[in-house]
Amino acid sequence: HFANKIICVSRKQYQILMKYIPTTRSKAVITYNPPPPVPNIDKKLSDYPTILFSGGGSFVKGFDIAVEAISKIAAKHLCRIYITYGRKASVKQSVLLRELASKLHGKLTVLGRIPYEKLISLHELAWATLFPSIYEEPLPYAIMESYFLGTVPVASKVGGIPETIYGTPAEEFLFPAGNVDELIDKVEQLLSLSKEEILNIGTKLKDKVKRKLNKELIEEKLVKVFTEALQD
Repeated sequence: HFANKIICVSRKQYQILMKYIPTTRSKAVITYNPPPPVPNIDKKLSDYPTILFSGGGSFVKGFDIAVEAISKIAAKHLCRIYITYGRKASVKQSVLLRELASKLHGKLTVLGRIPYEKLISLHELAWATLFPSIYEEPLPYAIMESYFLGTVPVASKVGGIPETIYGTPAEEFLFPAGNVDELIDKVEQLLSLSKEEILNIGTKLKDKVKRKLNKELIEEKLVKVFTEALQD
């Protein structure tokens, strides 16, 4: 209530704010976060379908959903799945992942926390990344990285994800938050495609999002918002 300006980094965040604090409408503006610095990579999909999950052990990031989906996908399909995380998983979660990796006979690799360069190298090979968050994230940087690296996200319809993917072929791989069966269906749909088709989807996604999340235009808008706030 005391703020001069309120910056919402997605339309969904703005809608939530207006629902609960409608009196702030005149002060709120929608401006996406500037995209993170992401290197240009030579995307060369592995012959063996490769899937990444970087949500770590967080419940709200969909850890439980991801584990259930991964166990069923790997049991049915020839694929390789890597799990990484920025924050350390609990002892219970680590034991669970080790046991699951053992049952899946090399299809699942738990890398834990890895250097950023290693994550980028995984993206070079990856067919898809999993984003099964169950809460309305404004616009997570992990999925923005996926966009700009041309890796197809299989993501829940939360926060700023649908609005940034809208109008791209990757929109086909969104699923309702918390729905494990839908997540599995979307991954299986993606695995049915050829490498060329997946590369084409990733390229179109990257090109479209680069225009939508233009760093220079976003920075100009942020400067304008701060300037107006200082003049109020």
